[in-house]
Amino acid sequence: MKITTLTRRFSTLRRKNSKLNENSLKKTLSSTNIKLREDNKKSFNINNRLSAIKIDFTCLKPPEYWSSIIYHEFDNIIGNVYHCKTKSIKVNNNNSIELLNNLSNCFSIGSLINLNLTPFIKNTRQKIGNGIEFYCDGRDILATNHSLNSIFIQSKNMNYFNKSDDEFIYEIKSGVSIMIFNHSVFQELIFHYIQRDVSSVSDLLRMCIIKMSFVEGWGNNYECKNIEHTPCWIEIQLHEPMGLIASILSPAKSPIEHKKQRYSAYI
Repeated sequence: MKITTLTRRFSTLRRKNSKLNENSLKKTLSSTNIKLREDNKKSFNINNRLSAIKIDFTCLKPPEYWSSIIYHEFDNIIGNVYHCKTKSIKVNNNNSIELLNNLSNCFSIGSLINLNLTPFIKNTRQKIGNGIEFYCDGRDILATNHSLNSIFIQSKNMNYFNKSDDEFIYEIKSGVSIMIFNHSVFQELIFHYIQRDVSSVSDLLRMCIIKMSFVEGWGNNYECKNIEHTPCWIEIQLHEPMGLIASILSPAKSPIEHKKQRYSAYI
């Protein structure tokens, strides 16, 4: 509250009550000043606590691979884990050996062998076509659907950013590109969790795993209630966010710098 505001307040009081004497004004001014001092003290304490924690994200060494992709058919893992090193990664149904030999950034579902391949799975594989492309733009991750059919994505990071339900599943139409991981949002959440309780940062591991199904969706709005009930789907594990959480929970490698005192829950 500024002095000019106080002056207007006192002038109004004088007009409304001519019997208000000087002592009453001094008492009002005194109580107002006390409130101002309390508000300033409270603001100072909060700012002091917020500045007690500093996170240096630059001290962490980037991982060799920015993600791993695990392919499933129903509840079975098919093939080996694919490690993503290049910025752009394509997941499709291309099974041309000549083409695959020239593409280091292509994870071909069509080249994987499943001894229990059913007609339903085979038909779904064929519908995948050119599939999906992931692009790691710095630390954000974009996804583009190159298939003629829809793909379905569950990203808890994207759900938080869009203020959607935690379990919400997005249907991505053919030709559409979306951001499926926002690193700035992830950093803000880490800072918030650290303020509350450092150990609670592990709860954010759920944001480091993205699930995506081809052709068939899952959830309350679809026939398949669980992703394990869909014929072709992948799980994407994001290494850098997972490494950041691990380093925070490990005191020897933690990027958190504490000044004088450690505050765990104060807001």
